[in-house]
Amino acid sequence: MPVEVIPGASPLIITLPHAATEMPMAVMQRLNDHGQALTDTDWHIDRLFGGLVEGATWVRANFHRYMCNANGNPEALGPRSAGAADAVIPLRDRAGEPIWSQPPDPAEMARWRSAFHAPYHAAIAAQLARVRAQHGHAILIDCHAVHSALARPYAPELPDLGIGSLNGGSCNHALTAHLAGLCMTATPYRAAIQDRTTEDWTLRRYGRPKMGAHALQINVALSTYLTKEADPWLYDTGKANELRPLLRELLSAAQNWQFDNSVIKV
Repeated sequence: MPVEVIPGASPLIITLPHAATEMPMAVMQRLNDHGQALTDTDWHIDRLFGGLVEGATWVRANFHRYMCNANGNPEALGPRSAGAADAVIPLRDRAGEPIWSQPPDPAEMARWRSAFHAPYHAAIAAQLARVRAQHGHAILIDCHAVHSALARPYAPELPDLGIGSLNGGSCNHALTAHLAGLCMTATPYRAAIQDRTTEDWTLRRYGRPKMGAHALQINVALSTYLTKEADPWLYDTGKANELRPLLRELLSAAQNWQFDNSVIKV
């Protein structure tokens, strides 16, 4: 199945667009050596966030982003737009390097978008509608891992944690500020509000605060929970266990948020 859904009873929906490494062997063999390294995977992000809160709904893409970028812009399709960082079927990695020896043609791109991108977002939309009907609101948190080399053009120093809300357009301002404050006061981690990102299509699609649909992005630096940012991309249990209580606090605060004239009650 291209998407895994675990329904929960709370208002919180956690989405994982880039955690998977799955790809058909016939497609993998068409990638060049650089592409076959799958460097742009959000390595172990599902393990990092797993089990932190009870009752959340989980939506996970079960396909690698090089075959279909689950958080990509579906309008960025075709050879000209596929070089963009938010292309739904990318021809280059996030650093701009070619990844294919035998790239997909436009017809294949359209088929892959229909087979992978469409069901992933249909699942998100269905869960969002279900949760809003049950609770009157939904809070979607899109989880990403960040590579240091890719973050440096946007900031002189890579934050360990970033909170994105399209400059407040996709989520209640008070909730965004509260979660950002939790990050910024947590030691020894550096945190920032990050709204200069190409990985925001999910926020733009689902974030409708006035309609009770709130969407946030949490970016976590790979260096905070991996042994090092290089193959074999090993999960560092010691580092992760230091970070997970803060992530649990973030998810719990979002899950227990109550809207009462923008005042938080947790």
